[in-house]
Amino acid sequence: KHQVVANLTAALPAGFQASMVLKYRSGTPYNITTGADNNGDSQRTDRPDLAVPGGDPTDKSTFFTGFTGRVGNLPRNYGVGPDYATVDFRVSKFIRLKAVNVEVLVEAFNLFNRENLDSPNGNLLSSLFGQSTSITGSPREIQIGVRLDFPGK
Repeated sequence: KHQVVANLTAALPAGFQASMVLKYRSGTPYNITTGADNNGDSQRTDRPDLAVPGGDPTDKSTFFTGFTGRVGNLPRNYGVGPDYATVDFRVSKFIRLKAVNVEVLVEAFNLFNRENLDSPNGNLLSSLFGQSTSITGSPREIQIGVRLDFPGK
């Protein structure tokens, strides 16, 4: 539903520059299914009935699956996964030599090493129902680099 991407760059003393990119998005919706073919169409993607309005969507007791011949009344994308946030940071130093401009830099992606979980398992027959079993994005990554720029005349 919501997404924010913010970029900040600041010139620091002694030829240094710092930049940061903040990314945030609210959780993405996912379907909750019975894991069975309740309506007889040979698909196991039927939705359950909502048994406890306002209940916890990661708790199986919030839903009712004991029916046949129809699809449940739960709307599509009823569950909402966890939010996602990361901060990337970069510091660089610019050095001017006779025939070349040099930039020495250090970059950190996912600076705070936040674990961003993927959407939970929405299959009510699964023992992993309501649990996120994978992460999205990557763990903290740091790299050091040198950039050479040969300005033309």
